[in-house]
Amino acid sequence: MRMGFIADKLTGVPKKILEIIIELMIMAFSVSVMVWGGYTIMQLSMTQVTASLGIPMGVVYIVVPLSGVLIAIYSVLNIIDLAMGIDRRPTEEE
Repeated sequence: MRMGFIADKLTGVPKKILEIIIELMIMAFSVSVMVWGGYTIMQLSMTQVTASLGIPMGVVYIVVPLSGVLIAIYSVLNIIDLAMGIDRRPTEEE
């Protein structure tokens, strides 16, 4: 969820800095909570077996750290785009 009332008033370099800070916060969350926490919960749940499939629950939970890695990669790519001044957001016509 984005509350853009402050960000929409900024232009130029301050807006770019704010957008990079937001991307860094997203990356920090995805790495700390999703990758590290997801890996931890995946390791803890490897001894549990699902009743219906008979596979370890850790296999099911592996999607959490994988998603965190993908979000972190996407954040890095967004930071590179912001630093280079590339805007890949869809326009009104698209």
